[in-house]
Amino acid sequence: MNAPAAIGHNNPPDPMEIIQSEHDGLFVEVANWLDGTPVENEGQMKAVDNLLASVKDVEKEAKDAKEDEYRPHKAACDAVVERWKPFLADLERMKKGLAKTVEDFKRKLAEEREAERRAKEREAREAMERARIAAALASAADLEAQREAAAAADAARAAVLAAKEVETVKGLRTFTVREVTDYTACARWVWVNDPEPLRTFLDEYVKRAPRVPDGAIERQEKRAV
Repeated sequence: MNAPAAIGHNNPPDPMEIIQSEHDGLFVEVANWLDGTPVENEGQMKAVDNLLASVKDVEKEAKDAKEDEYRPHKAACDAVVERWKPFLADLERMKKGLAKTVEDFKRKLAEEREAERRAKEREAREAMERARIAAALASAADLEAQREAAAAADAARAAVLAAKEVETVKGLRTFTVREVTDYTACARWVWVNDPEPLRTFLDEYVKRAPRVPDGAIERQEKRAV
C-alpha cells in the first residue's frame, strides 16, 4: 500500500527554496571565500571570478522567478488601483474646489472673529483692573463698597468668559509657509549653518550634471563587477 500523503503535499513548491536548494553548494563555497581574506594570486582571482559569474546567473534566475510569482499579484493590485483612481481623483477635486470656494470668506470671517476676540480680551483686562481697584479700596466696614467690589469681580469674570467664547472658524487652518527670496544668500546660510544636506545634494547633482561644474572633478577608476 502507498504511504499516506503528508499534510500540505499538494501545495506548490516554493521557487525560492528550490533555487536555494539547487545552488546550496555554490553558497557554501562563496561563504568559504568571504572570510575576510583578500585574494593574493591569479589562481584565486580566477576562482573568485567564476564564483561571481555563477552568483550572477543565480541572481538572474531568482529575479525571473520573483517576477513570475509577483506579476499576477501586481496586475491584480494595479487593476484595483486603476479602478478606484478616477473616483478618488474626482473626490479630491471636489474637496479642493469646495475648500477654495469658501476660503476667502473664511479668511475674512476669521479676521473679524480675531478682532472681536482681541477687543473682548481688552475689555476683560480693563474689567479685571477695575475689580482689583474696587477690592483694594472697599472697606470691610462699608457694605455698599463690598457689594460694588463683588459686582466688579463678577463682571471681570464674565468678560474673561466672553473673550474665550468667541467662536473660531472651522475648516480654516494656519500653515507655516517658507519660500526662498534670495537663492545665493540662502545657499550661503545653509553652507555655514547646515552644510550636510547641501553636500548630499551637490554629490548627487554632480553625478547627473550635463558637464562637470566648477569645484568638481571627473576621473576614471576600475571597479570589480
